[in-house]
Amino acid sequence: MTGCLFFLAIQVLGADPPGAADYLAGRQALESARYGDAMDAFTRCAETGGLLSSYASVQAAVCRTRGGDIEGGISALKALAEQQPVGPWTRQAKAELAAALKNANRHGEAARYYAEVLPEKVRPSWMDEYRWALAECQVAEPASMAAGFVAYRELLSGARYRSKRIEAASKLALSPDIEDRFIAAEAFVENGEYTLAGRLLVLLMVLAPVPEGETAARLKYIQGRVLLNTGDAAQGRIVLESVSRDFPASPWAAKAEACRVRSLFDDPDPAAAIVALDAFVNAHPGLEETGGLLWWRARRLLEQEKPLEAAEQYGRLAGLCPNYSLADEALLKQGDLLRAANRPKEARDAYEWLVKHYPQSKRVPEALFWAGRLYEAAAQPEQAIEAFTKAAGGPLGDFYVHRALERLHALGKGEGVAGDSLPVAGREPFLCLRAMAASEPAAAGENIPDWRQRLVFFGYNGLDEAEWEALDLGQQLEASPNTAALLEAMGEAGVGASAMEYAKILEWGENPDGSYTPGRLRVEFPRAYWPMVRKAAKETNMDPYLLLGVARQESLFRAGAVSSVGATGVMQLMPATAEWLAKKEPALGPEVAGHLEQPEHSLRMGAHYLRRMLDREDGNIAYAAGAYNAGPGNVGKWRKAQPGQELEKFIEEIPFSETHGFVCKVLGNYAAYRSLYADR
Repeated sequence: MTGCLFFLAIQVLGADPPGAADYLAGRQALESARYGDAMDAFTRCAETGGLLSSYASVQAAVCRTRGGDIEGGISALKALAEQQPVGPWTRQAKAELAAALKNANRHGEAARYYAEVLPEKVRPSWMDEYRWALAECQVAEPASMAAGFVAYRELLSGARYRSKRIEAASKLALSPDIEDRFIAAEAFVENGEYTLAGRLLVLLMVLAPVPEGETAARLKYIQGRVLLNTGDAAQGRIVLESVSRDFPASPWAAKAEACRVRSLFDDPDPAAAIVALDAFVNAHPGLEETGGLLWWRARRLLEQEKPLEAAEQYGRLAGLCPNYSLADEALLKQGDLLRAANRPKEARDAYEWLVKHYPQSKRVPEALFWAGRLYEAAAQPEQAIEAFTKAAGGPLGDFYVHRALERLHALGKGEGVAGDSLPVAGREPFLCLRAMAASEPAAAGENIPDWRQRLVFFGYNGLDEAEWEALDLGQQLEASPNTAALLEAMGEAGVGASAMEYAKILEWGENPDGSYTPGRLRVEFPRAYWPMVRKAAKETNMDPYLLLGVARQESLFRAGAVSSVGATGVMQLMPATAEWLAKKEPALGPEVAGHLEQPEHSLRMGAHYLRRMLDREDGNIAYAAGAYNAGPGNVGKWRKAQPGQELEKFIEEIPFSETHGFVCKVLGNYAAYRSLYADR
């Protein structure tokens, strides 16, 4: 299983890391819970004294703890955590030691090491699991309990996913501090966990039997939300109305009234709901709750197939709540709906309002592109060229940037346009590349440093040790004269997601206007796993940059990525799809299909599957990308429903929002890669 990957590392680095075969054998045995075999293999690797020996010693100690010798493993890990010289393996040793101590219910000691694992400077998002573990250990000890609950508050406020918000709220619900429990109850209702909120509400009423002021308003708000969604809507509305009536100055008054108004739309006759909504909006312009209510109302109208009414609500939102987080998105949606209704002047106004008032919005290139298309249709070429020129100055990987470049090329305005058109659908121009100054890789020096050899070895084999190497490099970036080389090396080894985070945190490679330097662009669009990508592309007669464009969108090159539905690896294939493909493709087999966490296997599988989609769709990259994401059956159905439809309109009208975004992102990535690298 590992021989081919190991060979790739040799070819890139020109050297055989001592003990590499034993290290890979140890990892395989460890993952199979064959701890004795794993420990033997890691011990042999450690005895070489080579580049991998310190990591091998850490893994051998891990084998001891998991194999039953808990105290022996903890002792070995403690020695490694204090061992000199310090290296990236030291932080890994502390993380494994903390986990072993936590499992042994030695929470105070575990918390100490978890705290030392977390870096003070650059901290990537993958380290959040250690923040969670630290909070759990802190809460388990009386002396640090308060700090643990503070940490859970922070984790709740920063959680991106609903499941993590619910988890943090569940922890806070156990806090002795009533404020933590209120925060937990509110998080439950905001995330739709009304049963949990109801249980906690009972306890809150016991803790605050005679609530006054804001505490009373807060309790009633939670109570009203719970009643509204657990079978007693009428009583829930009464309670929510009492909050806005009796406590008008409280932070929960507007929240309560917005929830009550929204619930009225569930009644058979929405007349009262519309009156209540208008009254609320007029009384509270600019509030976050007003923006949220109007956004919800517009979405509801779209579901009811009332696009012009929805457009009106989106425009109302942008006008009344300009600081709402989705105000720019509302203007874009308003423009799209009006354009579809053949009301071009009003649509242009919406797009141009977005551009004027939200110049930093990510949706600006898209708004400018459609404004330009509307000017083209109105036979106003000068205005169209102006809009397209502005759109073309957007981020390199934005799909609409390259569509704008194509329109400029078609209109004879080639400034900033490379002149090359991506073969999206045969010879017909669709996306143009941006003309860029030569951008060569950052110099890494004649001698390959030890860290680079380890980084590539671990990264190419899909091992998380690559992240520990990258983390160690990340702490050096601010003071390093070779920041570009360090970040590019991370990306090429497959830990590009972390490299992007480090660059963002440090604001490295950013121009005063917010655009990126060529060096930063190489970090954003790395040639990850390049030898493997080229090999897979050659095997399937495919442009390697298209393969990178798909991989970037699917996983940001994370080898261990697993989606909520089970899609696995760099190319995010479903295991069932991989098994089917292995039977169809003689070059593949069960060994490849069964190890999608290995970058080489995932890339080969993804390349073969994408090749099949390209062949099925006559080489049309947009259709093939849609089929890769939504399945060939859906794309076939969409094409059959509107035969001969222009590609631009097909992409725009993809009914699955996820697939629409995927197609645009893949095409944008592809155009960025082909613009950026000199050997395109």
